[in-house]
This record gives sequence, C-alpha cells and structure tokens, in this order.
Amino acid sequence: MQQQAAVTGREYASHRIAIDPAKTQAEEPHTGHNRWHEAIEPALEVELGDVVTLETRDAFDGQLTRASTPADMALDLGPVHPITGPVYVKGAEPGDLLDVKLLAIDPDPFGAWGYTVQVPGFGFLADSFEQAWIAHWDLSPDYAESPQIPGVRLRYNPFPGTIGLAPSAELRGRIIEREGRLAESGAALPPDAGGAVPADTRIAGEGLR
Repeated sequence: MQQQAAVTGREYASHRIAIDPAKTQAEEPHTGHNRWHEAIEPALEVELGDVVTLETRDAFDGQLTRASTPADMALDLGPVHPITGPVYVKGAEPGDLLDVKLLAIDPDPFGAWGYTVQVPGFGFLADSFEQAWIAHWDLSPDYAESPQIPGVRLRYNPFPGTIGLAPSAELRGRIIEREGRLAESGAALPPDAGGAVPADTRIAGEGLR
C-alpha cells in the first residue's frame, strides 16, 4: 500500500460494511442483496486501490444454527446466497476488467462455526443421500473439525462463496433465457420475488439468483 501511495500520490482509504449476525439480510437490506440486477444501488462507493472489509452471512441467511438437525432441512430457497454490497468502484466502466485482491478471509468471527448440508434430490451428491444430513464444523485459523465426521480434520482453506459484477440489462436477459430452459429440468432457479432483497418489485421479479 505504501508503494502504491507513492506512485499515485494519495493514501488509500479503508471501508467496512458491517452486519448484525442476529438479523437476516431482509432485516438489514442496506447491507446487501440476494439478487443480481443492474438497478441495485451500491451500499458503498470506493476509489481504485481502496481496502474494503465485508462482513458476510451464511448461504442460507440464518435459517440454520449450531442446534440444527436433519429435521430442519425444509429450507426456504428464496433468501439464499445473501451477498454483502454492492461496492461501486469509482471510474470503472462497463467492459473494464476489475482486479480484486482478497487479502484475507477470516473464520466466522461471530461464532467460528460453519456447516455442510445435503438435501435429498439436490446437489451433486443427490444419489448418495436418501435422507437429509448436516455436518457442523468448528472453525479455526488452521483447520475445521466436525463431530458428525469424527477423526477428520480439514485444512483451513476458505473462499468467498459468491463474488461477481452486476450484469447489464442485456446480459441479464440472456441469462434468464438460458436458465429458463435449464429450469425445465430442475437445474436452475429462475427469477422469483419470494425472499428477494431488495424487495423492489422490478428487481425482485427480474433479478438473477
């Protein structure tokens, strides 16, 4: 950062989008979204080179807890994949390539806990599981362990889950057309307003999932 500042002549700012882990994204819509649509307003504006810390929610947006069992696998897919943001990069234009460096990904700072779920008939292991199943993971900076998978320790190797750029209206239309065909075989989720954030009628009804 010091070398970059010397080249550009300015200091790089640090930003943060914080969440309340006890609330869902629908209860804090200013922190993020769970649809992809060009009309979603940015939650934050930054300059090129700035550092941003994003606090994130789990994939099912709080529907599962440490106490969850396979009996709790009747999950609502409407609010899944909550994303913190959007972050608007000043000066970036359509067609630009944005180079985003992930400087660090911390284990869940709110509880050092994660999970793996398998829902019957869903996912690439669908044929291997006739019943719902969940593994709870205790996370550390070095590894993860689960009482449901005794004797196994996985090296800590986190990833952000979902990251991307807002689509143009033209690209979004092409994706909806493509996924509409896939949805006929149950392989894609078409636009659906149920559980959408933002709840704006246009975005909720047209946004990619």
